[in-house]
Amino acid sequence: MSSGGQVNPCKSEPVPGNQPNTNIWVNGAPNNLTGVASDVVGITAPQICWDGSQGAAACGSNTPAGGWYRFAAPGPYNACPTQGAGTPQFDTPLTSPGTPDGVMNRSLPTTFNLTPTTAYTCKIPNQGELSWDPTSRTLTVAGTIFFDGSITMTTSGNQPIKYTGWGSNGNCTQTADCQSVIYASGDISITSERLCAVINSQGNDCDWNNWDPNKKLLIFASKGLTGVTVGPSQTSFQGGLYAENTVATGQGAVTEGPLVSGTKTVVLGQQFGGTFPPVTIAPFSIQKPPGGFWIDAPTNFQYGS
Repeated sequence: MSSGGQVNPCKSEPVPGNQPNTNIWVNGAPNNLTGVASDVVGITAPQICWDGSQGAAACGSNTPAGGWYRFAAPGPYNACPTQGAGTPQFDTPLTSPGTPDGVMNRSLPTTFNLTPTTAYTCKIPNQGELSWDPTSRTLTVAGTIFFDGSITMTTSGNQPIKYTGWGSNGNCTQTADCQSVIYASGDISITSERLCAVINSQGNDCDWNNWDPNKKLLIFASKGLTGVTVGPSQTSFQGGLYAENTVATGQGAVTEGPLVSGTKTVVLGQQFGGTFPPVTIAPFSIQKPPGGFWIDAPTNFQYGS
């Protein structure tokens, strides 16, 4: 977006000597440029199997009851193996973590901060992880995570945060190595943080030119009444944002990655006008409903007489 006044994005770009260029295109570029922009015609938002009540269109015909609310790990039914101060809670428990109230109702009493001043570790072997190290400013996210409430990101530091996963020992060098989704039945806000897949050589922001989302991609998905908010200024995010309602970025906030709203309501401030590489691989829980179970290869297997 441009701060230099209103522009007409419905033209072939870039045009030499013509500023500002918007990097917004329509069907038929560069010649057939009549009609409304292609991003609002014939496109429907992904249908998320939040808790199974969304029906076969979102959840499939053979999906076990409960959707991602039930099967996310870590999540309401799959609590952190070790409980302690600062350990994430994913739902209001009836008796103990891992025995939730059983209803997706945004029941978490407070907004959970993914990046507090103290470290936490929540790792479920062979399933998923959500861990935070404030010293190295690293957020480890693997698999599908689900909060029955709202979440935020805000710390007292001013250096970028890098997110990583499990693939290639956390280096995320191969296709589909590190791709994950954090679902929240409430709202999601990224406030005054720089959350990056790749940090630039100066160490002060995301590297906007060398990120491959097919090797490393974190998606935030909100079912909240407001949606996803990134901002105000001095806030950066590399990854995907989905909201059933609004995706909004503040003045001066920078995002790189797909922004998807179920109501086609994406509100941009005076935003960085960059592009990002094609995303050809999406995390499992975005592609398909839960229920894709499989058997891992045997471990410590021996054969003999």
